[in-house]
Amino acid sequence: MEHRCLRKTATVFVLNLAAADLGNSLMHSMATVSSLSHGWQFGKAGCKFYAGMVGLFGLVSIATLSAIAVERCLVIVPPSAKSSKPTPRFAKKPHKTIEKDLFFATI
Repeated sequence: MEHRCLRKTATVFVLNLAAADLGNSLMHSMATVSSLSHGWQFGKAGCKFYAGMVGLFGLVSIATLSAIAVERCLVIVPPSAKSSKPTPRFAKKPHKTIEKDLFFATI
């Protein structure tokens, strides 16, 4: 990211949420095609792929919204011992862990 204002924790979380929601929207195009043709058009493998991806993107969205809530809480109510704001590095660590865990959970 070129602009300093975009290097914030909240921006990383919002981009992750947008990517998960976009992926979910793309996956639902499979259901739309099947609905318009009155039957599942992608076979058993397509059904498993669809279910796995929709589940993955849904869990990523939930985890990201949870991370946003925690990050906002830490910004609004800083710990009494130290008043530090989360950094983009703070955002990337749970982001990578969430994606890795959810990827392996769907395999």
